[in-house]
Amino acid sequence: MLQLYHKRPSADIVRALSPLHTSGPVELNGGGRVIEFELPPVNPEEYLEEAELLGTAGMIFRVKSIDNVVLPEEVRAKRRDESWQAFDVTSAVRKRKSQTLKFLIKGRVRGPPEGPILLLSYSKPKKRRIRSTQEDSEEPPTAPWLDARRRRKNPCRKRPLYVDFSTINYDDWIVAPPGYDAYQCMGKCFFPFPDHLSPTKHAIVQALVQSALQGNEGAGKNVGKVCCVPTRLAPTSLLYLDASGTLTYQYGYEDMVVVECGCR
Repeated sequence: MLQLYHKRPSADIVRALSPLHTSGPVELNGGGRVIEFELPPVNPEEYLEEAELLGTAGMIFRVKSIDNVVLPEEVRAKRRDESWQAFDVTSAVRKRKSQTLKFLIKGRVRGPPEGPILLLSYSKPKKRRIRSTQEDSEEPPTAPWLDARRRRKNPCRKRPLYVDFSTINYDDWIVAPPGYDAYQCMGKCFFPFPDHLSPTKHAIVQALVQSALQGNEGAGKNVGKVCCVPTRLAPTSLLYLDASGTLTYQYGYEDMVVVECGCR
């Protein structure tokens, strides 16, 4: 799985499942051992692209699905390298009717971390960013008492922020990376706002009201200043343990990196 993190797969999410149970030698269909996996619940926002049973090269010679829905069938090795080989079991995983799936394996079966794992690869629908009606191109109202030509110090913008997961105890469940560049939004929002800060109409009105009431101590205290906040976020890649303890690689772990800052 660490190799998956450092070399991005084509899938959006990859989950690695260890066997729930491994039997002793059996005489079923020519002999071997039965391994059983507990599969994660179906997520309607994910589509199973591929399922592979991975084993150490030279250890597993034959794999058969013995699920009560899929007739026993032999699964041929799909690909291999010097250290491992993969068997395509996508059909068996897709056709299952329960959360468990069993395979009959002929060969030498070891326990973790050298034992077989079930690798599930998923894709997610691409999300389109819909522009808010508050973010249209209307010209903001102007205020004669505000000087747009003055240089502003400490304006709202994206600034560096590196997050070390061990500092916030996230290293308990995030395997890789040890940290990442999250960035942050800092600075003041001065009116009139530059176009790149994409202010909403509400932010413009709030800035006008706050400026108009600056001399009125009573009313002015009730109006907050417009804030510098993230307006667009991007995903990052994580290798982590999910709530069930399953080792999961997710290419698009959403809303983790600041891309743009604005005034809201």
